[in-house]
This record gives sequence, C-alpha cells and structure tokens, in this order.
Amino acid sequence: MSNSYFTLSGSSPSDDEESVSTSSNIIINFDKKIDYLDGNIVIYKASDDSIVETIRVTSSQVLSSESVLTSPNVFDEVNNELIIWIKEIVPYISNSIGVEETSKTNSEWASYIQSNYNILLNGGTHSYNGERILISGQQSEPSETSEWFNFTTIPDTKPELGQGYFNGGEAEGTLTFIPKIGSKQYTINPTTDLEESTSYYIQIDSNAFQDIEGELFQGIDDKTTLSFTTADETAPSAPSTLTTTSTTTNDPTPTISGSAEAGSTVILYNGSVSDNETITYQVSVEAKTSDHNSYGSGSSYGYKIDNNFAPYLSLTPGNTYKFDQSDSTNANHPLVFYLDANKGTSYTNNVITSGTPGSDGAYTQIQVTTSTPETLYYQCSNHGLMGDSFRTNLGTATADSNGAFSITSSTLSDGSYSLTANATDSASNTSSSSSALSIIVDTTSSTITGPSGSEAGASTSTVSINENGTAVNTFTADETVTWSLSS
Repeated sequence: MSNSYFTLSGSSPSDDEESVSTSSNIIINFDKKIDYLDGNIVIYKASDDSIVETIRVTSSQVLSSESVLTSPNVFDEVNNELIIWIKEIVPYISNSIGVEETSKTNSEWASYIQSNYNILLNGGTHSYNGERILISGQQSEPSETSEWFNFTTIPDTKPELGQGYFNGGEAEGTLTFIPKIGSKQYTINPTTDLEESTSYYIQIDSNAFQDIEGELFQGIDDKTTLSFTTADETAPSAPSTLTTTSTTTNDPTPTISGSAEAGSTVILYNGSVSDNETITYQVSVEAKTSDHNSYGSGSSYGYKIDNNFAPYLSLTPGNTYKFDQSDSTNANHPLVFYLDANKGTSYTNNVITSGTPGSDGAYTQIQVTTSTPETLYYQCSNHGLMGDSFRTNLGTATADSNGAFSITSSTLSDGSYSLTANATDSASNTSSSSSALSIIVDTTSSTITGPSGSEAGASTSTVSINENGTAVNTFTADETVTWSLSS
C-alpha cells in the first residue's frame, strides 16, 4: 500500500460556514474516485469538544453518490450464499443508473450487479456492522419468472454465522450496493438533527477511504478543516398587546403599538397571513374626479375599485385577490400589475389573467406571499395612470431593546379593520400572527344636533341628540324642564 495521501477537495457545509440547517447532511468531495475502507467519521461540538456522534464509514449513514441503499428481504445463507429479493433492489439500481427495469433481463441484472458492485451489510439477524461482501457468482441463474437473486460470495468476505435474515419481519437491515470503481462524493447523514446556533467540527480517520491504487485518505484530525455553525431556526413569539389610542378613530393613519422580541422586525397587516382567503374587488372605469390620486395626469379615465377612486388597498400575504373586470366599462382597459406607476416593469409572479376586460368573467388575480413586493401598482396596459398603488402590509418597525414597537399605519379608507402583526428575527425566522386588534376608521365629519330655537326652551320631558340625523342619545326628565344644547 502506498504511503502517499489524498485530501478533500471541498465540502458542504463549507469550512466555517454559518447558518447551516440543523437537518443538513454533510457532503465531502474528492478530486478523484475513491472507495470505502474502514474507520470512523466523528462529529464534535466545538464548545466543549464533546462527541455528538461517531459514524462508521461503512454504515448505512455514509453513502457515495453512485451507491444504492436498499432494505430488501434477504436469506443470509451458510456456504457463502446471499439470496436477495429481486423486486426490492433492481428498481433502485435501475433508477440510480438512469435506465428502465425492463432494459435488462433478470439474468442480465444479476450479471450487472456482480460486475459493478460490492455490498455493505448492516443489521440483519447477525447485526452486521458494515462488512463488505464481494460477489463471486450465482448459485443459479435467475429466469424471467424468478423472484430471487441467488448470489455466491467470495470466501472470507461474508462471515459464516449460520442462517440469518434481513427484513421480511425477521430483523431489519440494509444492503448498500457500492460501485467497484469508487465515487468522488460521499454524503454523511447524522442520526438526529443537530442543535441550533451551535458550532461543530468533524474529524475523519485516515483509513476511512482509499483510492483504487491503494492510496489512503490523509484524514482530518484538527478542529478547523471542516467546521460550521448551525442556524437559529426558532421563530420568535407572536407580537402581543396590540393597542391604539382609540379603536374608533377619524385618523386614517392610526398608530399601533405593542410588544415583540427585542430587535425583531415587526410588520403590521390588515388581516392575518394565515387567513388563506380569496377576496374579490369589482373594477369599473369612469372619468376621473379630484378623488383620484392621479387626477389631472395621464388618462382622463380611471379605475374604480368597489366604486372608489382611492381605495387605499392593503393586500395581505396568504390571500388571493381577484380584480373582476366583468363590467362593460373595462373594455380596452386591461388591468396589469407593475413595480412602478409609470409601467416600467410588469409584475407577473403568482398572477393569473382570464377573459377579455369588459366581458363576463374577466379578471386579473394575484396571490400575495411574503415575498411579494411591499408596494405594487395596478394600471391599464393601454393608458396611463388609470390606477393606483396597493401595499402588502400597513407598515413596519423594529422592536427596541425592551421589545416595544410603534407603527404608524399607511392610509386606510373608512371601514372596519382587523389588524395583526408578525415578527421576524435576525435569522429570518417569522412568528405566527398576533391576536387581532379591531378598529374602525371613520373620517366623515359629524354634525351634532339637538334642541334649538323655540325647542330649546320648550317645556317638554324628552329630547334627542342626533349625529348626522341619527339619534345617538335621548334624554328624559321626570318633570317638565327647559332644554338647551351648549357647544
């Protein structure tokens, strides 16, 4: 055996990589094809050098890129025989090499396996621990109706431990078919997920691999050649105690306060990102008035959304929004989404258009996700500045060191709202939605009326105070009194 050595050409995670998924496999690469030999791969926790897991290189947890891991029914016979159920290995091997199962007869598959693979045994009745079995031939050639391959193995490669089994309700185990020519890439699969936000390093025995000329892998015996840190994968708690000055307000941009994980980015929504609703807006086209935000610019016509020139739309991630253009006034005015008001770049992600605007059933639909831009524009593709913008949230803020945040909402139209917030930490983990805060925005000026003129001095026991003509309170006296309303 040669005294020279070869080393890794790369790995995933790469050395010193951060934010690695806790469920990641570890992939090691070589610049030439090498083969399994013996020895262990050991994962250490860097903080205290404790062993997380020791993995034997010939176990089922280490798989080369051309190897095939199977769990077939097997009769582990005496006299160097291994009888394997055909239908539980051929589909996997044929898939691995990219051919159909029917491309070879059973006899041809048996010969192909014998010529190209050795087998690593793990588990089974005899609790194998990565023993390498070399196939020498076939006890009998399989016919097209045969269900079993009856391989013979080279003496001394399969221990003579008596009758045994793999699977079939007897004893679980695996057979890894490893290519005789070796592989350039090996994947290591830890038994359990790693811990979050934790640094690890990996060491590999120098006798773990060799090439076909017998040159050994140099091994890794330090703490720095293959080290990495796992990601923070825990989502912050949902923001809490959403409040505002008044839940019924004439302020179209109310300020919402609350608590969240310190340093997290808090996003305010109209509704919840988990609603998964489909919401339909009715679109029509009319001559612009001063209510339109682009009045005096572009086309003299504009879109109305639910009969409103300035609807101040807020589209919540998780929901689907359908802009219905069935109304005949939409003819020749197809609604398209853009990244800018002047239609420089259209936006088509998760957008569906159906029918001809102005005809029954015509619509443009968008499914909003957390990756949808914060602001989009809906405009006519044929004419300028007919539409307006919409937001996919109502505003953002960063929670301070005490977790407090305050968000001034983008403009809201008059109506009722159910506001929620989500928090995203520095590792991009996002919380669930907060409990909803219900508010009413009403910017209509109120006219208060009551006793006036001769009525103010009338001797009567009951009068009403009215807001916009509607009685909001009635006062009754138990004797004849004189009423007056003070400003």
